[in-house]
Amino acid sequence: MPVTIEATKLDDILKAYSALTGKGLSQITRAHARICAVELANRTQPFTSGAGSGPARLKQSVFYLEKQIRRPIRIKQDLDERFQKIEEEKVRTRLTNLLNAGRYNVIKQILANLKIIKSPEHFKIISGQGELAEIHKSRRSTRTGMTYSRPGEINMAKSGIQTYINKVAKAVGYTKSGWAECARKIGGLSGDGARGIPAFAKRQRGNNWKVDDNGADKDNPNFVMTNTTPWIRRLLAASDEKDALRIAREKMIKSMRRAIQQARRGEAAAKEAIAKEVADAA
Repeated sequence: MPVTIEATKLDDILKAYSALTGKGLSQITRAHARICAVELANRTQPFTSGAGSGPARLKQSVFYLEKQIRRPIRIKQDLDERFQKIEEEKVRTRLTNLLNAGRYNVIKQILANLKIIKSPEHFKIISGQGELAEIHKSRRSTRTGMTYSRPGEINMAKSGIQTYINKVAKAVGYTKSGWAECARKIGGLSGDGARGIPAFAKRQRGNNWKVDDNGADKDNPNFVMTNTTPWIRRLLAASDEKDALRIAREKMIKSMRRAIQQARRGEAAAKEAIAKEVADAA
């Protein structure tokens, strides 16, 4: 049986394939590389995937941050609550009265005698934002990032702690912002390339990112994105990183398959399919 090949249709398929593997493949790769950056951002702590990922998550993160700062740094109310737990009424009443009078030199001596602190030198009155920052940072684990209070010491802030908390809270989402900037750099869609990432993470606009853009490579378009935040690994688990890559890869493969199927209808259909896949990926 003779085999007949319709040259026109074959030519259409070749043109469609060229459209897909050339500019089209680059467009699809760029669109899904951006998705990958968004997935990485939302999987970097504080997690922002799903419902309540915007203002509610920011509020929750600031609340957690305040608890971390207040762990090694106390205020007058904290001392008062601690004094109320002292069993001996006379001591309890005396400490409360001294606290209300602001007589901290006497208080530290009594606390040392009661073995609540190691010595009077272990009761420190903090004044100024610099001292607050020093205590906060020095009582922060380099491994977990969580703060701790040393046994036998009290660091008390007479004022300024809320100002310090508000200042530090502005940096919530900084680590995530590295991925947001990667998404913006990769782009490939109209509007904000960091679409899909909460505003509190996008607003930082830091220098903690890098993108190697090889999207113009017709044979192997690719993007290498790096979050250069020093503590990134504490906030992004290897398993979450793999999930982000997997999701973006699976979505891209599906897009390519659908575009290839449409390519059999001709170059115009291929270009239309590519445009739709890129738009859907945005």
